[in-house]
Amino acid sequence: MRDTRFRRSVSKILTALLLLAVLTLVVGCSVRLNVVNAPTGVDVKSTYAVTIELEPRMNATAVRGVLAFRYPGHWEVASVSYAGAKNGTATFSPNIASYFGHEWEAAHGSRLESVTWQYVWWAGYTTLEDWVTDDHLTVTIVFNTRYKTATWDLSGYLLDFITGYTQAVDVETVTDAFSRTLWESGGAEDALGQRLNVPVQLFAFTDVRPPYRYHYATEQVAHRGIVDGYHHADTTREFRPDASLWRAQFCKMVVKGLTIPLPPITEDEDAGIPFTDLGPDDPYDLYPHEYVARAWALGITNGTTPSTFSPWKELTRCQAVTMVVRAVSIYWEPAPADPPPEFVSTWGNDFDPVHGPAAWRAEHWGLLDNIPLADEAADPWAPIPRGEMAQLLWNALVMITPPHYLH
Repeated sequence: MRDTRFRRSVSKILTALLLLAVLTLVVGCSVRLNVVNAPTGVDVKSTYAVTIELEPRMNATAVRGVLAFRYPGHWEVASVSYAGAKNGTATFSPNIASYFGHEWEAAHGSRLESVTWQYVWWAGYTTLEDWVTDDHLTVTIVFNTRYKTATWDLSGYLLDFITGYTQAVDVETVTDAFSRTLWESGGAEDALGQRLNVPVQLFAFTDVRPPYRYHYATEQVAHRGIVDGYHHADTTREFRPDASLWRAQFCKMVVKGLTIPLPPITEDEDAGIPFTDLGPDDPYDLYPHEYVARAWALGITNGTTPSTFSPWKELTRCQAVTMVVRAVSIYWEPAPADPPPEFVSTWGNDFDPVHGPAAWRAEHWGLLDNIPLADEAADPWAPIPRGEMAQLLWNALVMITPPHYLH
């Protein structure tokens, strides 16, 4: 009995010593994250780069540095490289990424300001080398943004970075809890190896900023690829919100933005359309022929005459409203009810036999919300500015799309 108690006591002492050694190792060999440079309040480009300054906190033999970060899922990680005392490209690890996306987030997700389906984890490691405390490194993360900038409330993104290390030659075989803990060893209680909730705000266009009236709507439709803007050599874009747009341009926007459930457009979809003024059809570009053909086939547009569409003519407000009303009537379920007979639209119910009833419905349904119909937008026959068009399309998207798909 005494021998058994003695062995138990020795076992507890050894366990405590081992735990102390482990804690010393975890804290001592962790990686200090000194600086995160994530530009914010800037115009989005095709790529977005974040740089991180790192250094080991003590000497270590034959280890790999580990970096994990959480980023918007509609971006793509183009590259993760490091330079300084060591140079190379970080290797992506599905095993480490899975750990942070599941075990780590389940245990520590409350420390993140935003835990949503929008974000995903990337994690990787350096080559197996000796590290010393003077090994300062700069890690550069390059994202392919796909020009995605918007969150539901336009509050921007929150990026998260965690550092650690691993001694495993093959990281993908690591399954034990202790070795996985090393991957986040930079994030001890003093949080020297973590930067959570780093705010990043990007703008879709160089010429659209708050408090511009249609800023929110423009960011949202740009995020969804409905509008693209005009590209500069430095890959930034401008929207030209006060400029008018052509009828062919709006056909493309309506089809892309409001007819999502339809099959993909094909190269020969314009066969049989009656319009003779669209010009030669480029077989490598769906614009304008196939977009106009889709809108015509659905009854969204009837053209300016039975045989002409006038693709390069400026689109008027009432024409835009009518096209959107027709599109919404197709996809809104249940079918929208007409306004009560006593409802009078701001433009008047009878300013035109075709566009008057469409505007009457649009205003009652909320399609013209946030558009100053009695002020700057008082003339239904004037060309619709691009910013106003963005608001009209966003109103329609909100109407026909379940809320959880918009977030």
